[in-house]
Amino acid sequence: MKGRTKAIGIPLTFVASVAVLLALFGTFPFLHLKTNMFGDGGDIQKDIFNTYWQAKYDSSVRHCGSMNYPYGEETTYTGCQTFVSAPLQWLRRAGIGDFSDYTLLLMNLVLVVSILLCPLFLYLIFHELKVPEWLAIISAVTITFFSPQMGRVGAHLTLTYLFIIPCGLYLFFQWWITRGIRYCIWIALLTFFAMLAHPYYVIFIGAIWAMVWLYLLFSKKKKGEVPVWKSVCQCLLQMVVPMVLFGLLVQTGGNGGVRALLPTGFYKYGGNLIGVFFPNGRFGLPILSGWEGHVWIGWTALAVFIVGMVKTVVKACHRKWNELLRVTDQEFLNLMFWTSVIVLLFSFGIPLLWFPLRFLAHLGPIGQLRALGRFGWLFFFVMNIVAIYVISEYVQSSRPAKKISILALTITALVADVVGIYTLYWFRWASKHPSPIFSDVNNHLPENQWVKMLDASQYQSQLPLPYFSVGSEHLYFPVANEDFGRAFYVSAKTGLPMHAINASRSVIAQVYDNLALVQPPYLPFPVLSALPDQRPILLTAPTDGWIRDEERQLLEYAEPLFSANGIDFYKMEIADFHRYESDFQKKMSQFADSCSLYETAPGVFCNDSAARFVLHTFDDTPTQTAFAGEGAAEHYVTYWETVYDGCPNLSGTVVVSFLLNDYLDNRSGYYQYRVERFSPDGRKIYHDQSDLDGYVSHVFNGWARVGYGIPNVSATDRIVVSVRNRLREKNNPVYIDNLLLQEENTHVVNGDGTMWLLDNRPVK
Repeated sequence: MKGRTKAIGIPLTFVASVAVLLALFGTFPFLHLKTNMFGDGGDIQKDIFNTYWQAKYDSSVRHCGSMNYPYGEETTYTGCQTFVSAPLQWLRRAGIGDFSDYTLLLMNLVLVVSILLCPLFLYLIFHELKVPEWLAIISAVTITFFSPQMGRVGAHLTLTYLFIIPCGLYLFFQWWITRGIRYCIWIALLTFFAMLAHPYYVIFIGAIWAMVWLYLLFSKKKKGEVPVWKSVCQCLLQMVVPMVLFGLLVQTGGNGGVRALLPTGFYKYGGNLIGVFFPNGRFGLPILSGWEGHVWIGWTALAVFIVGMVKTVVKACHRKWNELLRVTDQEFLNLMFWTSVIVLLFSFGIPLLWFPLRFLAHLGPIGQLRALGRFGWLFFFVMNIVAIYVISEYVQSSRPAKKISILALTITALVADVVGIYTLYWFRWASKHPSPIFSDVNNHLPENQWVKMLDASQYQSQLPLPYFSVGSEHLYFPVANEDFGRAFYVSAKTGLPMHAINASRSVIAQVYDNLALVQPPYLPFPVLSALPDQRPILLTAPTDGWIRDEERQLLEYAEPLFSANGIDFYKMEIADFHRYESDFQKKMSQFADSCSLYETAPGVFCNDSAARFVLHTFDDTPTQTAFAGEGAAEHYVTYWETVYDGCPNLSGTVVVSFLLNDYLDNRSGYYQYRVERFSPDGRKIYHDQSDLDGYVSHVFNGWARVGYGIPNVSATDRIVVSVRNRLREKNNPVYIDNLLLQEENTHVVNGDGTMWLLDNRPVK
């Protein structure tokens, strides 16, 4: 009978899931899976673009050359879906055919299938728990469609694979019952696929795996069930083997270099525990938690959770300690509940937020996982499974009238949650985004005729303007979604890799090497020396859109080609980049000469006879490390350390700048900057504290120029400037050179005869 009901329940669950999916999204996205994207945000565009680019143009499945030219990037950091791109690339390289035009179709199919598989695995779990079939079907479908991952559709494509967590729970449940080797193999395959999709998924499967084996290790009644060697082999197969394979894939695909030691998520997480138990933004209620905290478990799960908490308190009052951790009568379900609670706490930085930031640097892979609300997804699924199971067990022993009432309330609450998430995200309207890359793959439409006008083989790369550099955990240089789309569109059509970057954990030095191309060239462009040849670079800019002033100056040296689709195309020879360098540096040298009207000290000049500036070169204390001159100030910035404290006797807008060394190391993303201004009586009248990277205007050979304008300064005000980096080691100092405070229209030139600085920028 059990097999017969499952044979009926699975098809009914699938049909119901399809019906709800179409009700939420409409038919348009599913009738255009080959040409429509479910969103137009930078992340989803990046994932689709990199997967397509690797399938069509790359020669390796481990290394992606679409961005960060000429260095490229390891595929995992680019969001490339290797399980889609690799087979397509292999077919192309084998000479069978180029099927890269099906990239978007395959990625959309993976998305849709992953959504439809989720209720099937939930149903199978409920079926094993002997939940009534009709309740199992309704619960499985509704829980799927108000899950927090549904909010990721159109935003983070790789985080929308809903089936992974329920599938992991089901496979471990089956292995728990049978100890079958086949379930170990399936768990290993799921783990490897999940890590290819997004490494964050390993926290869910890894937590389940770790808690299961810890329980078996310390539970006396489980000893002796299987030979020790078999248990060890199964344990390694389930998690260690796929993680080793994935680690090898990452290591062999990387290009070396220093990457950020830690992501910034632990101390800048956007989630909040209140988001788990409060329907943020749904049913007309306010949003009390950030985007990452949208992990609302639903009315049904919340009600059961509250009842369970009350029962737990009662058990504690009656000193029933042996029953305190029993949530249900199912051993595996109890274990998963407490596992999900632990992961939920980790999701919001508990207890890691209680420790110094430096503590995270010693956690290895754990430190590389952002403590964000998204790790609350395991709790969402487990809590809802527990809730449905508890209700099912309760109503089976209830009177018919009570049973009907409870089940009616349960189903109403589940349906209300689905409606609530729909009204929050409006999937039907938000999922229509025809892709300009895939809607006309053969370039027959008039707007794509420019592709035939451009001989891409004559160029080596594309430099999109406005430039973007996102995801290095060190530098955030964003643009609008349409700018991302424009850059990806041109690169996908031409096959030209971009100097721009939208990835994660990129090599820090490479990020700044490419960024220098769109900044004033006080020093020669470092990336030019790394180019493989001297072919020109294709520059693109919006016809009527915004670009930065420095980028407009760069375009003055480029040769205009044509305009199409609101994009201006330019050709820039490598020699033109060097000409731009030479002209700019010559102009800055001339400007520095014009500012050197008054010598206020040996080697220090100013355009202001009143010398409205304060300069500390620190040359009176020689050090081994200095940007210019003989010395620099040594600082241990583990805690707030004062860089300047004094009354500079300046007024108006006062610009504070200095040069900070070792800025390209793996800990620099955690620098913070604080500026305070005090009145003569000691009253604080100005305070600004932020991340340092927002005030780094240039990076010169690893030294960052930090600059900050303090408004409305009075001549009698006291200014205090402080810096800290909680990741720096206590015995590892940093050096600050050429501390300069100047009024807004004052220019200062100083040097040691071999290097001259204009307002803390090197000039010849």
